[in-house]
Amino acid sequence: MNLIKINKLHIYAYHGIHDYEKKYGQLFSVDFEYSSPHDFSNVNDQLVKTIDYIEIANQIENYFINNRFDLLESLANSLLDFIIAKFNLKYVKVSIKKISPLIKQNLESVEVELEKNA
Repeated sequence: MNLIKINKLHIYAYHGIHDYEKKYGQLFSVDFEYSSPHDFSNVNDQLVKTIDYIEIANQIENYFINNRFDLLESLANSLLDFIIAKFNLKYVKVSIKKISPLIKQNLESVEVELEKNA
């Protein structure tokens, strides 16, 4: 399987169950990987023979900003369904981290990971 990975895409967005998360937002970090439908040995240095990771990253960022979810689990599931449909991908995996969540415990992050085969 040929994989393309996008690592640590930082997005400021408004997801969460608490009113302050919805009002003030917070920083998220997204790792995303997908299988390329093309054999890397046949790409011949031509972007048209693969799926542009910049376009995928732009779509992820736009989805994060233009949609709101209470739960990271729901966000991850909906995001993967959207990306699978938009780019006709067969395998996708996402990890979404809420950086420094605004809770009383001193946590670096909270993370949800989901993968799907279409």
